[in-house]
Amino acid sequence: MSTTDTQIANMALSAAGARSTIADITVNDGSVEWYQTNLHYATTRDAVLRMANWNFATKFINATLLKALPGTPENQTIPTTSGWLPSYPAPPWLYSYAWPSDCVRVRKIMPQFYTGMAGTPIFSTSNNVAPSWGGPPVRFLVSSDLDMASGQQITIILTNQPSPVLCYTVQTTNPALFDNGFQDAFLDALTAKLAFALSGNVALANQRIKEANDSLRQAQAMDGNEGLTINDVTPDWIAARGSNGVNYAGGPGYLAQPYAPFFGGW
Repeated sequence: MSTTDTQIANMALSAAGARSTIADITVNDGSVEWYQTNLHYATTRDAVLRMANWNFATKFINATLLKALPGTPENQTIPTTSGWLPSYPAPPWLYSYAWPSDCVRVRKIMPQFYTGMAGTPIFSTSNNVAPSWGGPPVRFLVSSDLDMASGQQITIILTNQPSPVLCYTVQTTNPALFDNGFQDAFLDALTAKLAFALSGNVALANQRIKEANDSLRQAQAMDGNEGLTINDVTPDWIAARGSNGVNYAGGPGYLAQPYAPFFGGW
């Protein structure tokens, strides 16, 4: 039987030394255990999702265009000024794309087709073979902007790539999809949060934070072995600057580290 949210919550409560468990994470029973579990459950799950390129939480979509700089194929209007306008993507970018509603972290932006040169795809559709997707990831920046319709602040993705494929970590809420490595890391992290919140036991909370980070290291290695592994060694002086620097944002090298920082203790 698949593990449920309530079972994960109760395992964390038990490990945190709580006085009681909860009957259903979706039903408020008035207990402090239920309140603290609901306060920390989703945010901790999403934090652990952000901390590795979990294969089970990988999603690809065609990015949704929000803005294109005048003069690009997508926006052939004639500029009314020589300066930048708020209706343009933020400089120096050509395009802005929507942040998916179920995204917790963007991993990489890829061209629709990898050609090796301008022109035709690797394979011809006349041979009844689909064109080769992908190609080297391209530079991008996660930023914010005002929604043109509502005027509300929104998260956006800036890049110079037209019609890109977006690869990201999807907000996975179904515990039946969690792999064992993720569940172990999530359980340890949630236990640490609950131990501190329910009893103020700093020693126990810090011990479970250490175990969560150990679980993350092991899970990252195992998850990496399930996919394409690239053995690029990054010098310490480059890694210290936050660059794994061979390629851009999510390829065989990163402008940011491939994994987020580990959990800190109290």
